[in-house]
Amino acid sequence: MKKVLSAVVLASALYLAASVTYANDGEAFVAVNAGQSRFDPNQLLAPYQSGLFIGSRYTTFDRINHSFGISAGYRWTVWDTIKLGFEGGYVDLGEGAGRYHQSQFLAINTVDIDQKRKEKAKAPFLGINGRWTIADKWSLMARAGIARYKSTLTINTQYWLNGVDDGSTHYTQEWSKNAYYYGVAVGYDITPHLDVALSFDEHAPKVHLDHLTEKVHVRVSGIRAEYRF
Repeated sequence: MKKVLSAVVLASALYLAASVTYANDGEAFVAVNAGQSRFDPNQLLAPYQSGLFIGSRYTTFDRINHSFGISAGYRWTVWDTIKLGFEGGYVDLGEGAGRYHQSQFLAINTVDIDQKRKEKAKAPFLGINGRWTIADKWSLMARAGIARYKSTLTINTQYWLNGVDDGSTHYTQEWSKNAYYYGVAVGYDITPHLDVALSFDEHAPKVHLDHLTEKVHVRVSGIRAEYRF
């Protein structure tokens, strides 16, 4: 996927370089996105369960959070109603959380474990951006590119022995990796320069723990406001 997107970005650059000779009505833009992020289920949000177990255990998840992003770029006219260009920016995808609790009976003792895990992801990104005016004041926007995701996995574990505090542990693992992003939006022109849109974006950061690395799909739905110069 990364190789495909890199090839698309390169091809677009060559095409735009050729197009700019004929088009002189380009537009610069800045945009902000805010919305709800949803982290897909993944095994790093809950500990692996195996072997003989006598007792009770459960896992709960809170995978919905808030996301915020900002971007800027430039588009050239490549057709009557179509503009194509580049964008760069930064996005904070928020966090997904999981909680695991077990109460295990070992001979005459009861061991309780309460573990809380959080995944966070942020990224600068660079990609291509297109805008198609489909009707008076209405437009479709699409974008795709490469992001440098920085993910953080935090694990806090509390132990009890027969109901008495038996200590705690804290673990944090950070991981940086390039991966794709893409998104679409349907916008309405409030003024000739200001557009407000409903947007949907897909991100693919990777979370790392010891020898296990897992891609986590994060979907963001929200509102995008764009100002064009």
